[in-house]
Amino acid sequence: MTDPRPVHTHIWNGAPLPAWLDGHHHDDHGRPVIHTPDGEARPEDGWWLIGWSNGAATAASPWTGRHVYGPDGIAARLERAEAAIARVTELHPAADDWSWATFGCDHGGAHRQLCARCRTCHPCPTIRALHEEPTP
Repeated sequence: MTDPRPVHTHIWNGAPLPAWLDGHHHDDHGRPVIHTPDGEARPEDGWWLIGWSNGAATAASPWTGRHVYGPDGIAARLERAEAAIARVTELHPAADDWSWATFGCDHGGAHRQLCARCRTCHPCPTIRALHEEPTP
């Protein structure tokens, strides 16, 4: 996931706020006021408080919290998808086989190596699809 990314979550329920929110809130008659990049947020019970990798803090309604920041939310699914892309990319490295130069490339010499897994021009169709590169 591109930075900034969510790194902390806390569901406000009246309990003391976690330490990662220090410096990002003040108290207003027993209710937290979160200092966000968009201004002050006044979360209600059940609202999600989110800490970001760039040090920012934000708040989200219960529905948004579950569907975006929860374990099956968009942010978690994006992180899992990015991890899967990285795993597949590792399975398709350029081969350290310089005999490829003898056989050449069918794409006007656009490729210098072959894919170690597919034995086709590298980057292979799998890598190009994952990284949204045009097919030669």
